[in-house]
Amino acid sequence: MRITLRRIPKSHILKPCLEQDSSAFLSLHQDPTTMGLWARQNGLKPETSLDDILLAQVEDHAPEIFYSIDSTKMSAGLIRRLPGCVKAKIAWLGSPMVGDGYQGFDVVVSNFPSINARHQALGLRTDYFTPSYDPTVETLSTPESRDIDLLFVGGYSRHHKNRAQFLNRLACELGAFRFALHLDSSRYTRLAETPLGWFPPLSAVRRPKAVRQLARPAIFGPDLFSALLRAKIVVNMAIDMAGEDRGNIRCFESLSAGALLLSDAGVYPEGFRDGENMVLYRTPDEAIGLIRKLLDEKGKRESIAAAGQAMVREVYSKDSQWKMFQQVCVRTQMR
Repeated sequence: MRITLRRIPKSHILKPCLEQDSSAFLSLHQDPTTMGLWARQNGLKPETSLDDILLAQVEDHAPEIFYSIDSTKMSAGLIRRLPGCVKAKIAWLGSPMVGDGYQGFDVVVSNFPSINARHQALGLRTDYFTPSYDPTVETLSTPESRDIDLLFVGGYSRHHKNRAQFLNRLACELGAFRFALHLDSSRYTRLAETPLGWFPPLSAVRRPKAVRQLARPAIFGPDLFSALLRAKIVVNMAIDMAGEDRGNIRCFESLSAGALLLSDAGVYPEGFRDGENMVLYRTPDEAIGLIRKLLDEKGKRESIAAAGQAMVREVYSKDSQWKMFQQVCVRTQMR
């Protein structure tokens, strides 16, 4: 379990699970290796499905709260089969709803009020909840210097139209800098970069040449945080459906690693302050100008980055997140 935990982001993992408290049980529902190991140790047949292993884990631990941070592959039928010991079912949902499983939860949570409102319009009950400081950085060796000028890590698909246009501008104008561009491209986007991508509709999502030349594979877990620890500036852009709300997980991870966060203007969670512990841009031109300026002004850049790391460690600590989650649980059970 310790080896597997190294691979997953900890901004969403609650404190009792990180500390392996006996009152909590962490199930990696979509990891066949970990689930299969638990199944063998507990006498289940080799052909037992991942869903049935999860149900056996819930039966064994008998939790009152069932919390999922990735329910896209959980069906409504699976949620209905949860044992009676479960008094409240809570799911994180900070993106468009996929599948029918979310309809079975008592409440879905995120730190995006506009996305919560969209989910309410679809018939879901919602609550406000945030990611936290990620302690992964405390387990990694810190490099002597930050040798990546600019880092972007994130998804790239037909659902990221604004992001695609922005990254193309950065790639065209800042390619001479040490620019690490790690893209988690969708299958649709990868297909668009085969010979089929010269024709509609795939041609509309084919990545521009400048982006393809700089693009590197997606990175996760320790590899992601190693890159964040090496980055001077992490550039961030919200997904298109977020409206004016900001504060995706990359904001919390970047600040946790002590990199300067350069992010798009909008309404951020409490504590995020432009020019004090992060820097906001409003247009691609402004972002490019800010990047050049901040790379030249080492003292200012490092001061803002240090303030950001201190803020997220204090305001969004694991203790604070756990208290907030307990309050969500109380409100959920009172409904």
